[in-house]
Amino acid sequence: MQSVAAKLKVKDEAWIVVASLSYENPDRYDFSLAEIFEKFLEMGFESRPSSFRAHVGQHTVSNVDGHNPCRYLYQTAPRRRRLFLEGDECVAEATGKILPDLDEIPVKYRFLLEWAETRLGESRLVSAKTSNRWLDALVKLQGSFRYTASGQTVDQYVRELRADWDSDGGA
Repeated sequence: MQSVAAKLKVKDEAWIVVASLSYENPDRYDFSLAEIFEKFLEMGFESRPSSFRAHVGQHTVSNVDGHNPCRYLYQTAPRRRRLFLEGDECVAEATGKILPDLDEIPVKYRFLLEWAETRLGESRLVSAKTSNRWLDALVKLQGSFRYTASGQTVDQYVRELRADWDSDGGA
């Protein structure tokens, strides 16, 4: 049977490293990529350094186009990161989770999850996990376009268009 540590994903390592730095330095707002990489080496994780750098550089960063939906980290400035917080801006594809699942990280780091949940606050955590800003924007538009510029309802306009299709004989 494989241990949890053997199955630890690079993205979870990235979260653990930045969470550890944040936990150890509660007065700090963010950390440089160099500090994060130094902590990664100190913690002795087994993933390739190049993979870790890619995950901290973009794959787990909510406001950097990284082709990964997770929102573990936030870029505060070029080459600076902190943990994601509710209300942080995200790129469109960043709609995933903001914390690793409890069973995905080694027992010795699980206290960081409890700390992060407390830090976020229960209601903020739920909101951040379920937030889809792009979808929220679409919902706000609902009902905004009930009438066309000519004063017709959208339904009337569509019926008129479809009537023209029918009269073309299916061409």
